[in-house]
Amino acid sequence: MANKMLRGGVFGFGGMGQEFATRINFDRWYGDDVEIVGVCDRGEEKRRLAESRFGLKAFEDPRELVNEGLDFALVTSTTVAHVEHGCLLAEAGVPMLMEKPIALTLEDAQQMLDAVDTHGVGTVVNFQKRFAPEYQKLRQVVQDGEVGDPISMEASMYRGHGFYAAGARHRAVVEPEESGGWIVHHACHAVDIACWILGEVESVSTITRSTVAGGDSEEIVMGRLLFKRGAVASIFDTTGGVRAQHVAIAGVEGGAAISDAGAVPLLHLRLPGDRETGVPRIVDPRQTHPYVDPIKNLLDVVRGEGESLVTVHDAFYALKVTLAMRESAKRDGELVEV
Repeated sequence: MANKMLRGGVFGFGGMGQEFATRINFDRWYGDDVEIVGVCDRGEEKRRLAESRFGLKAFEDPRELVNEGLDFALVTSTTVAHVEHGCLLAEAGVPMLMEKPIALTLEDAQQMLDAVDTHGVGTVVNFQKRFAPEYQKLRQVVQDGEVGDPISMEASMYRGHGFYAAGARHRAVVEPEESGGWIVHHACHAVDIACWILGEVESVSTITRSTVAGGDSEEIVMGRLLFKRGAVASIFDTTGGVRAQHVAIAGVEGGAAISDAGAVPLLHLRLPGDRETGVPRIVDPRQTHPYVDPIKNLLDVVRGEGESLVTVHDAFYALKVTLAMRESAKRDGELVEV
């Protein structure tokens, strides 16, 4: 018996929306029983693109797309529209994959969570690092106590290009009122991983720099997170495409670090009893933790074949911490409780 055709809609047809539609309708990453049937976007140019290049129905009003009878939705719209799209889909009973961050304010996020809870709708948030083998393995190492009680974590993303003064115009920088700014829009990745591994945050301190006139839209982020368990984490992030990144955790009995050298990220481990100056153990995380595709995760939820790895409830906490970080930055690094 053939599987039921799952009909999906894309809310916000920018770069991510187009990429997801290509994977589903043209590359057939998820099989012949999954298809995108329509999109909605406030921009006429994006709607024309959806119709002419992708052969999709295109709407300006998201309610018209919902009325197409969707089995799932991909919310790739600008963050300011997430609460409208998320609540509309929840009320229609449509499971959704949502881009991070889930909202611009805690009030909007709570409204969405309430709608999801009321209507019992499945959600997956595209916090990509949680789906990656190296981060899943890093978390397991800490949870299993292999390095002892964790006392510090560092997460850094280095770029060295893509600044406003050099002509770059990243929307998260030039339109912070729609994106939330770089802390909320992108540093949330590192914050989410830190909280996923180390737990709840007690307070934050953050300083930023920007080449934008007035400096109100951050391009460089240096944050410090103090966790309730006693650990501390440093977060460093800048605008532009990633050139290098480093994530490491120190425990009282050992340490673990992700190496991004080469095509396959590996985990470098020092466990109790290892020589301090010796070569670290090198582990391929894929041997125990396969990559999980976020859209596949959503489709498993839709079919009742699996659970979400990251729900909107999980993502709410990262938003809470990043908003506190942005508040600290506005106060020149003053300590702000979460």
